[in-house]
Amino acid sequence: MNYLRRMMDSRNLNGAEVARVSGVSTSQISDILLGRKSPTVRTLQKVADSLGFSIVVVDKKKSEKRKVAQ
Repeated sequence: MNYLRRMMDSRNLNGAEVARVSGVSTSQISDILLGRKSPTVRTLQKVADSLGFSIVVVDKKKSEKRKVAQ
């Protein structure tokens, strides 16, 4: 998960520190970083908020429907 790693690196934090400040478990952060799991929007928002980042969520299905309708 490159964007999570970039957020962590920009704040010089490791997975345990991110888990502590975000309230997301250390194992979940590890699984996300290792690509074993994908974060939910809620989890990603919690991490981003705790590190002072914002995220934009794009619903690919809705975007594709709009493209087809245009």
